[in-house]
Amino acid sequence: MKNKSEVESSNIKINNLQDYVSVGYLTLLFLGIFRETVYYGILGINILNYSSLIDVLLSPIALLTEHVIPIVIVIFAVALLTYIMNRKNKSLKKKTIADWIYLSLPLFILVFFGVTVGNTVSKGFRTSKKIAVKRYEMDHQIMFTDNEIRDVKVIGQNSEYIFYITENNNQISISPIKSNIKRIEKIAKSKKLKK
Repeated sequence: MKNKSEVESSNIKINNLQDYVSVGYLTLLFLGIFRETVYYGILGINILNYSSLIDVLLSPIALLTEHVIPIVIVIFAVALLTYIMNRKNKSLKKKTIADWIYLSLPLFILVFFGVTVGNTVSKGFRTSKKIAVKRYEMDHQIMFTDNEIRDVKVIGQNSEYIFYITENNNQISISPIKSNIKRIEKIAKSKKLKK
């Protein structure tokens, strides 16, 4: 007799939309945390030390809304590839949309993971190189609570901290947002050109 606390992998089945959403959210949660850790790790920051629970739980939404067009392209490419690979299989012609999603889900996760990780590593190394050679434009203006105003290049931000570089500096500064910053303003391109 088997112990009821043991879970066999053969008993785990995805049967309905709720299961798809749960698995999808967990996958995106892992991918979002992984992406943030890799990006900030390349820049020498342990982002988990600066992240709150909200940042972790909302990482899938940030991941999905940051780059919508690549996500649409990946979905289209995976759907097309799944269709092409299985169009001659007569038994698949009778499949429903749910069956097609089930067939293409592993491929979609693999491609999405590859694109996301590749993009993140590339972005991290590009940013690191720009910081090292001090080749970046100031894109934001931060007003602190003591009314000090700084033009900065924002590297990243979460719910509690902002990561930035000041002009002619190659060290990343980290400032808490609460009780420290009054305003963060994006510098308009016309103001950049006047300087």
